[in-house]
Amino acid sequence: MNIHKGVGINNTMKKTNYGFTIIELLVTVAILAILSAIAIPSFNELIDSNARRTQLASIGGDLRHARGEALGKRQEVVICSSANGTTCSGNTDWSNGWIIFLDRNINQLPDYGTNTCALDEDCLVSSRAALTQQVTLNSDSDFVVFSKLGEREGGSSTFRLCSEDALAVNDVDNSHTISIVASGSVSVAGGAAICP
Repeated sequence: MNIHKGVGINNTMKKTNYGFTIIELLVTVAILAILSAIAIPSFNELIDSNARRTQLASIGGDLRHARGEALGKRQEVVICSSANGTTCSGNTDWSNGWIIFLDRNINQLPDYGTNTCALDEDCLVSSRAALTQQVTLNSDSDFVVFSKLGEREGGSSTFRLCSEDALAVNDVDNSHTISIVASGSVSVAGGAAICP
Protein backbone atom coordinates (compact mmCIF):
# COMPACT_ATOMS: atom_id res chain seq x y z
CA MET A 1 0.00 0.00 0.00
CA ASN A 2 1.25 3.42 -0.93
CA ILE A 3 1.20 5.86 1.98
CA HIS A 4 2.48 8.92 0.14
CA LYS A 5 -0.12 11.57 -0.42
CA GLY A 6 -0.61 12.83 -3.93
CA VAL A 7 0.60 9.66 -5.56
CA GLY A 8 -1.85 7.29 -7.15
CA ILE A 9 -4.57 6.97 -9.72
CA ASN A 10 -7.19 9.07 -7.95
CA ASN A 11 -5.08 12.25 -7.84
CA THR A 12 -4.28 12.25 -11.57
CA MET A 13 -8.01 12.29 -12.35
CA LYS A 14 -8.58 15.45 -10.28
CA LYS A 15 -6.35 17.57 -12.47
CA THR A 16 -8.40 20.56 -13.83
CA ASN A 17 -7.77 22.04 -17.27
CA TYR A 18 -8.39 25.75 -17.87
CA GLY A 19 -9.13 27.38 -21.25
CA PHE A 20 -11.13 26.61 -24.38
CA THR A 21 -10.88 23.82 -26.85
CA ILE A 22 -10.56 24.70 -30.52
CA ILE A 23 -14.12 23.46 -31.13
CA GLU A 24 -15.56 25.76 -28.44
CA LEU A 25 -13.65 28.68 -29.91
CA LEU A 26 -14.87 27.96 -33.46
CA VAL A 27 -18.49 27.67 -32.29
CA THR A 28 -18.22 31.02 -30.46
CA VAL A 29 -16.72 32.74 -33.50
CA ALA A 30 -19.44 31.29 -35.75
CA ILE A 31 -22.20 32.54 -33.42
CA LEU A 32 -20.62 36.02 -33.31
CA ALA A 33 -20.40 36.07 -37.12
CA ILE A 34 -24.08 35.16 -37.46
CA LEU A 35 -25.16 37.79 -34.93
CA SER A 36 -23.04 40.43 -36.68
CA ALA A 37 -24.55 39.57 -40.06
CA ILE A 38 -28.00 40.13 -38.59
CA ALA A 39 -27.19 43.25 -36.55
CA ILE A 40 -25.15 45.33 -39.04
CA PRO A 41 -27.92 45.85 -41.64
CA SER A 42 -30.35 46.78 -38.86
CA PHE A 43 -27.82 49.25 -37.48
CA ASN A 44 -27.38 50.84 -40.93
CA GLU A 45 -31.16 51.18 -41.24
CA LEU A 46 -31.21 52.87 -37.83
CA ILE A 47 -28.54 55.35 -38.95
CA ASP A 48 -30.46 56.16 -42.17
CA SER A 49 -33.70 56.54 -40.25
CA ASN A 50 -32.04 58.88 -37.76
CA ALA A 51 -30.50 61.01 -40.53
CA ARG A 52 -33.85 61.24 -42.28
CA ARG A 53 -35.68 62.25 -39.08
CA THR A 54 -33.07 64.88 -38.26
CA GLN A 55 -33.26 66.45 -41.72
CA LEU A 56 -37.05 66.23 -41.70
CA ALA A 57 -37.16 68.14 -38.42
CA SER A 58 -34.69 70.64 -39.85
CA ILE A 59 -36.62 71.57 -43.02
CA GLY A 60 -40.02 71.32 -41.33
CA GLY A 61 -38.86 73.51 -38.45
CA ASP A 62 -37.27 76.07 -40.76
CA LEU A 63 -40.41 76.34 -42.91
CA ARG A 64 -42.47 76.93 -39.76
CA HIS A 65 -39.85 79.40 -38.52
CA ALA A 66 -39.99 81.36 -41.80
CA ARG A 67 -43.77 81.55 -41.56
CA GLY A 68 -43.51 82.64 -37.91
CA GLU A 69 -41.04 85.38 -38.86
CA ALA A 70 -43.42 86.65 -41.55
CA LEU A 71 -46.27 86.77 -39.06
CA GLY A 72 -44.16 88.23 -36.26
CA LYS A 73 -42.40 90.91 -38.29
CA ARG A 74 -45.46 91.52 -40.51
CA GLN A 75 -43.13 91.35 -43.53
CA GLU A 76 -42.56 89.04 -46.46
CA VAL A 77 -40.11 86.24 -45.67
CA VAL A 78 -38.40 84.01 -48.23
CA ILE A 79 -36.82 80.60 -47.72
CA CYS A 80 -34.79 79.43 -50.72
CA SER A 81 -32.29 76.75 -51.68
CA SER A 82 -28.71 77.93 -51.20
CA ALA A 83 -25.30 76.37 -51.70
CA ASN A 84 -23.28 79.13 -50.00
CA GLY A 85 -25.52 80.22 -47.12
CA THR A 86 -26.01 83.81 -48.34
CA THR A 87 -27.63 83.76 -51.79
CA CYS A 88 -30.38 81.73 -53.44
CA SER A 89 -29.09 79.00 -55.76
CA GLY A 90 -32.14 78.96 -58.02
CA ASN A 91 -32.60 75.18 -58.21
CA THR A 92 -35.10 72.73 -56.78
CA ASP A 93 -32.48 70.51 -55.12
CA TRP A 94 -32.40 71.73 -51.52
CA SER A 95 -29.82 69.14 -50.40
CA ASN A 96 -27.04 71.76 -50.47
CA GLY A 97 -28.81 73.88 -47.84
CA TRP A 98 -31.13 76.87 -47.66
CA ILE A 99 -31.49 80.37 -46.26
CA ILE A 100 -34.31 82.37 -44.69
CA PHE A 101 -34.39 86.13 -45.14
CA LEU A 102 -36.71 89.09 -44.63
CA ASP A 103 -37.54 90.36 -48.11
CA ARG A 104 -38.17 94.03 -47.42
CA ASN A 105 -38.09 95.14 -51.08
CA ILE A 106 -40.32 92.19 -52.09
CA ASN A 107 -38.22 90.91 -55.02
CA GLN A 108 -37.49 87.36 -53.70
CA LEU A 109 -33.74 88.05 -53.82
CA PRO A 110 -31.50 88.53 -50.79
CA ASP A 111 -30.33 92.17 -51.14
CA TYR A 112 -28.56 92.62 -47.82
CA GLY A 113 -27.01 96.02 -48.50
CA THR A 114 -24.84 96.92 -45.51
CA ASN A 115 -25.66 93.68 -43.63
CA THR A 116 -27.00 95.72 -40.71
CA CYS A 117 -30.63 94.68 -41.24
CA ALA A 118 -31.64 98.31 -41.64
CA LEU A 119 -35.33 98.95 -42.21
CA ASP A 120 -34.86 99.43 -45.95
CA GLU A 121 -32.70 96.35 -46.69
CA ASP A 122 -33.19 92.59 -46.61
CA CYS A 123 -32.05 90.72 -43.53
CA LEU A 124 -30.68 87.17 -43.28
CA VAL A 125 -32.65 85.34 -40.60
CA SER A 126 -30.86 81.99 -40.74
CA SER A 127 -29.01 79.60 -43.02
CA ARG A 128 -28.75 75.83 -43.07
CA ALA A 129 -25.77 73.86 -44.36
CA ALA A 130 -25.88 70.89 -46.72
CA LEU A 131 -27.70 67.73 -45.70
CA THR A 132 -25.95 64.50 -44.85
CA GLN A 133 -25.03 62.23 -47.76
CA GLN A 134 -27.68 59.67 -46.80
CA VAL A 135 -30.55 62.10 -47.51
CA THR A 136 -31.77 64.16 -50.50
CA LEU A 137 -34.30 66.99 -50.44
CA ASN A 138 -36.11 68.14 -53.57
CA SER A 139 -38.99 70.53 -54.10
CA ASP A 140 -41.28 71.72 -56.85
CA SER A 141 -39.95 75.24 -56.24
CA ASP A 142 -36.56 76.85 -55.66
CA PHE A 143 -38.02 79.27 -53.10
CA VAL A 144 -41.04 79.67 -50.83
CA VAL A 145 -42.47 83.08 -49.97
CA PHE A 146 -44.59 83.72 -46.89
CA SER A 147 -46.63 86.93 -46.89
CA LYS A 148 -46.93 89.17 -43.84
CA LEU A 149 -50.15 87.24 -43.07
CA GLY A 150 -48.22 83.94 -43.02
CA GLU A 151 -49.74 82.71 -46.27
CA ARG A 152 -47.77 80.87 -48.95
CA GLU A 153 -47.59 83.19 -51.93
CA GLY A 154 -48.00 81.39 -55.23
CA GLY A 155 -50.08 78.49 -53.94
CA SER A 156 -48.92 75.24 -52.41
CA SER A 157 -45.47 73.63 -52.44
CA THR A 158 -44.19 70.12 -51.89
CA PHE A 159 -40.81 68.87 -50.64
CA ARG A 160 -39.60 65.26 -50.90
CA LEU A 161 -37.08 64.00 -48.36
CA CYS A 162 -35.58 60.65 -49.35
CA SER A 163 -32.95 58.39 -47.87
CA GLU A 164 -30.23 56.85 -50.02
CA ASP A 165 -32.05 53.49 -49.95
CA ALA A 166 -35.30 55.04 -51.16
CA LEU A 167 -33.42 56.50 -54.12
CA ALA A 168 -31.92 53.12 -54.95
CA VAL A 169 -35.06 50.99 -54.74
CA ASN A 170 -37.84 53.60 -54.87
CA ASP A 171 -38.84 52.59 -51.34
CA VAL A 172 -41.73 54.82 -50.27
CA ASP A 173 -41.28 53.73 -46.63
CA ASN A 174 -37.96 55.59 -46.51
CA SER A 175 -39.26 58.96 -47.67
CA HIS A 176 -41.39 61.85 -46.44
CA THR A 177 -43.44 64.56 -48.08
CA ILE A 178 -43.54 68.06 -46.60
CA SER A 179 -46.49 70.06 -47.89
CA ILE A 180 -47.14 73.78 -47.62
CA VAL A 181 -50.70 74.77 -48.47
CA ALA A 182 -51.79 78.22 -49.63
CA SER A 183 -52.70 79.24 -46.06
CA GLY A 184 -49.03 78.69 -45.11
CA SER A 185 -49.63 75.63 -42.95
CA VAL A 186 -46.81 73.06 -43.05
CA SER A 187 -47.58 69.34 -42.78
CA VAL A 188 -45.47 66.19 -42.96
CA ALA A 189 -46.55 62.79 -44.26
CA GLY A 190 -44.36 59.74 -43.83
CA GLY A 191 -43.93 57.21 -46.59
CA ALA A 192 -45.96 59.19 -49.10
CA ALA A 193 -43.27 60.38 -51.50
CA ILE A 194 -41.91 58.71 -54.59
CA CYS A 195 -38.25 59.59 -54.66
CA PRO A 196 -36.60 60.89 -57.82
